[in-house]
Amino acid sequence: DARNVFFSTLHGSANSQFVKQGNNTLTFNGTHNDFLGELVVEGGTFQLLDSSIYGARMNNIKQATVKNGATLSGYGSDSGNSGVVGKTVLEKGGILQVGNVLTNTTSKRHFTVDGNLSNAGTVKIHNDKGVVGNTLLVKGDYTGQAGSVLEMAFDLSKDAADPYASYDLATDKLIVNGNTSGTTKVRVKHLGNYGLDYKSKNSNGILLIDVKGITSAAEFVQDGRIVAGAYDYYLSRGNSQLSGDYAAGTVKENDWYLNNIKPTAAP
Repeated sequence: DARNVFFSTLHGSANSQFVKQGNNTLTFNGTHNDFLGELVVEGGTFQLLDSSIYGARMNNIKQATVKNGATLSGYGSDSGNSGVVGKTVLEKGGILQVGNVLTNTTSKRHFTVDGNLSNAGTVKIHNDKGVVGNTLLVKGDYTGQAGSVLEMAFDLSKDAADPYASYDLATDKLIVNGNTSGTTKVRVKHLGNYGLDYKSKNSNGILLIDVKGITSAAEFVQDGRIVAGAYDYYLSRGNSQLSGDYAAGTVKENDWYLNNIKPTAAP
């Protein structure tokens, strides 16, 4: 069976383990705050909440560990009150996927790590089965280990048949409430048909990575070319001195943006 759903409640002490094995997808619904042990995803996919039920929580666990070739996925509310897992470690080859891996959706998805996230694998905020505009909220610190990857997408579109049409923008986003460290390669897809000249606007452009902590020591390194209309876009730290971003206090050097301002050493 390629799909199994667990409707009951999981309980366990801090010394317990729940180990997901096999190549199938196991979906947990409901709240599992009484499970205090370690979640280990060794194979297949373990996902929190089905597409029809909100409220899945597993945020009191000691740790979620995702092994090589395995996936941890899920979604819930954008407030971080559902679709929540605790401290998470992605080992080399492990995947954290925002959204449901089984079914297509036209809704934006949000997933929360209620603790630190250590990434030696791949974090996929963009979901090929969904739409652009997903969010991963990390309530603790983010650490990019050697070989770590972050996959995101944005959609900047305009009606080509209407010269007076305004453009629409949707983007995936990583939000870190704590600090960041390490190095992570970032792969960004543009799924739209338009590009804005942020350089002429003297603007930082599109916010992708929002770091709210005191220390933003991580380096997020663009991996691959990003084309938006007639422009090449680059991933770079925020620059609070750019006058085009007139809203005071909204741009921080802690954050990372997409724009067509070529950095000193373009990727």
